[in-house]
Amino acid sequence: MGLAETKVCKCNQGVEDVYHFFFQCTRYKDAQKQLLQSVQKSWTDAGCKGSPHWSVTLLLAPSYLGVFSSEQSHDIMSATFDYIRQTGRRLQTLKELETSKHQKNVFPVN
Repeated sequence: MGLAETKVCKCNQGVEDVYHFFFQCTRYKDAQKQLLQSVQKSWTDAGCKGSPHWSVTLLLAPSYLGVFSSEQSHDIMSATFDYIRQTGRRLQTLKELETSKHQKNVFPVN
């Protein structure tokens, strides 16, 4: 079923959760760099200074932040899904998530 009995990521650098997958996992450094550069460009294009607060919300629901135009939000979402494709991972369906919640100490992995 593609489930593991531990939350430790295969990179052995942390717990495999959504934040780790997008921002910390050493297995995806090249793809992360490309993703973060794309988001940084949208951030700058929106007239924001410095770097954004890197969060899962920024990647998956940028319009919620109220900073980006619809085109910039689209660009961020496209970069996010490109990242997911580049890593070879896939998103779980709601049914898969609900099933995994009911299984004690079992977590989805690729």
